[in-house]
Amino acid sequence: MNMRSVLVKCVFCGALLALLGIQAKAQTIGEFGIYYDQRELLFESLPTSESDIIFLGNSITDGGEWAEVFQNPHCKNRGISADVIPGVLNRLTTVTKGKPAMVFLMIGTNDMSYGASNDSIAHGVRAIVRRIKEESPKTRVIVESILPTNDCYGMYKGHTQRWENVAVINGLLKTVTEEEGVDYLDLYSHFATEEGKLNPELSNDGLHLNGQGYQLWKAIVEDEIGRFPKPVYKSKVPVWLNLGLGQGIPRCFDQGASPMRYAGLAADLNLGATVEWSRFHVQADACGSYGFLLNTAGVVTYDFDVDLRAEFLYRCYENHNNHLYLWAGAAVRDFLNFRYYSQLMNASLGMSVFESLQGVGMVQYDFAPLHDGEHNLFTCYAKLSLPLLSRVTRPGYAFMDNYTSDLGTVNTFFNEYEKFYMLVPGVSTDVGLFFNMFNNNKIGVSYRWDYLSTGNHGTYRFDRAAHTLFTTFMFNLN
Repeated sequence: MNMRSVLVKCVFCGALLALLGIQAKAQTIGEFGIYYDQRELLFESLPTSESDIIFLGNSITDGGEWAEVFQNPHCKNRGISADVIPGVLNRLTTVTKGKPAMVFLMIGTNDMSYGASNDSIAHGVRAIVRRIKEESPKTRVIVESILPTNDCYGMYKGHTQRWENVAVINGLLKTVTEEEGVDYLDLYSHFATEEGKLNPELSNDGLHLNGQGYQLWKAIVEDEIGRFPKPVYKSKVPVWLNLGLGQGIPRCFDQGASPMRYAGLAADLNLGATVEWSRFHVQADACGSYGFLLNTAGVVTYDFDVDLRAEFLYRCYENHNNHLYLWAGAAVRDFLNFRYYSQLMNASLGMSVFESLQGVGMVQYDFAPLHDGEHNLFTCYAKLSLPLLSRVTRPGYAFMDNYTSDLGTVNTFFNEYEKFYMLVPGVSTDVGLFFNMFNNNKIGVSYRWDYLSTGNHGTYRFDRAAHTLFTTFMFNLN
């Protein structure tokens, strides 16, 4: 072989070795194996949410199609086959970064098969629980007992031959949960035979579960924890069209050219829209009211109200366990009251306009007594609105539609106004109950008490109080 051939072969071998080195570097396997790396990178890339319900563990968790098992897209699978306690600790940030609502943890079976002591498994689970509590304090942690095993199939002997250890480990895990203040979910007693081995009807290899096993797991979770709340709305930004019909009893006092008190009946029509997004609630309404009042002179008075309102609320507190929510925000309101009484001389027309910036607070409670917690069937609320600052606009009395009148309508409406500002010229309260239909529409009944007053500001005093019962229909548009 000549020197040139040897040189060519050396160059070829060197290039081949370099290529193999590059490929080996590109496919580096981490401490916990290539499948672990694949799953961890997948979990890092997936979106997270505070509504997530995480199932965290090894192959037994990995094998569950949790979103389909519970028919809930919030249920997420974060199981990795062959995982151990150090592996879960290594990837725990992929779980806690989303601040999930709940984490179901089952880990320790593989650690047991590798010869880890019962105490070390309990200490490792404690470390995981503490990390979750530290990194995501609002997350509800449920430590599940590890499942029994069965050596009748002759498979996975490292796991199944240590079947007697499982009950001891679960006793230690229960103690850990009590000391750490988290939940413990006993699956073991439901899956084990009287001897303490995995029920053969729930597995075909003595370690992993079949479909019947996962359905039993689901049933235990729902019995002990309750059904997970399902997303009610298909759209992330639900929008409703509001239609309200009301019957009211307005009472007025007008200390104008002819001081009078008025009381009667009114009918209300309310049109608007509601938008909810994340923690925000926005509602805009236009309400018109038409009523017949009697004044102290026994004269029929026609009363018209126009109430325009835009409300912005933020959910500042929520407790999903008892379905209690607190909202705070602001509203802008433009209220116009118009009274007409043609039979009175020198006092046939009166108007009052309140333009207000309001502070709003609301308490909301959801409950579902007829559907086992799966759907918020009813929502009740109580709301308080305070007009913090109002600009009040008042005309005099126009002598309109009267044989003594020498002023025109335009002159009355636009030239005889007086304006002044007031702090907290009234209050408005609402109490209501909504029935949340399964097609995302709503039907509600509510009681509203509304009070406005000019006090002694300006030339003419005007007070108005109204008690109104509303029936509201909310039609979901998306």
